[in-house]
Amino acid sequence: VQAAFFRMYSERVSGFALIAGNTFADTEKILAGRGPLADRAEREGMQPVIDAYLPRYYAPLFYTERPDLIDEGRRWMSEQSAVGAAAQIRGMAERVSADDLLEDIRVPSLVLAPSDDSWIPVAHLRAVADQLADCEFLEVAACGHMPMREHPAIVTAALTRLMARVSAAAP
Repeated sequence: VQAAFFRMYSERVSGFALIAGNTFADTEKILAGRGPLADRAEREGMQPVIDAYLPRYYAPLFYTERPDLIDEGRRWMSEQSAVGAAAQIRGMAERVSADDLLEDIRVPSLVLAPSDDSWIPVAHLRAVADQLADCEFLEVAACGHMPMREHPAIVTAALTRLMARVSAAAP
């Protein structure tokens, strides 16, 4: 989403944050599963989406040490529109790689890389950060794909630093 916005409206971007996000398009294997999952969500409701995604959202330790967080995530997911989730899943399948944009992003940036994200490798996010002109790279230990839920204070502090850098860079 961030990269797509930058692609269309780069003149409106004064800071760039990639938090447990990626710049690459889906692999063929991932693409092959998106349509069937979206179809199941439309037919069966949110349970297939919860079954597919909830076990991968958090770092492994959260499933044993913070079952309240997992239960809350399950509840939130179950309250979502299955039609909306299906549309989002299909939309993710249409993402194009944004790696071609990285050298053009010349605003203060943040790349936050969860150490235990089962979807996005830290090495990929490190490579993304290395291509950005003014980037803070932050690897968060014991963190899965939901750093804003797993480590909200770390995410807030990183975004606060980014906002300060954006303010300092403003004309």
